[in-house]
Amino acid sequence: MEHVGLSVVKKSGQREDYDREKLRRGVATACHRLPVPTDAADNVVDDVEAELFRQGSAEVSSALIGELVMTRLRGLNPIAYLRFASVYLSFTTMRDLQDAIDRVSLDAPTHG
Repeated sequence: MEHVGLSVVKKSGQREDYDREKLRRGVATACHRLPVPTDAADNVVDDVEAELFRQGSAEVSSALIGELVMTRLRGLNPIAYLRFASVYLSFTTMRDLQDAIDRVSLDAPTHG
């Protein structure tokens, strides 16, 4: 389902039309070869898209889209979250990666 009239404002200030397929590819890449069912990844895309259109604005920031995706991936699969976050947040150091791992680890259930 393609929605007409939604623009994405990138970090640079450039605007582009919302592209569901681009969002789907980003989520699929993060989940690649992980034990994440295809329908679960599709649900992430559906949920993010529904939230974007629920806001009722003609423009959304790419930052909002990234945050929405990360929130959902974090609950779905920690490795998918880290993969997406590493690209979206532009990790440049091992410290950046370690900080993200630490954040995910805080959410992980303990076994005992």
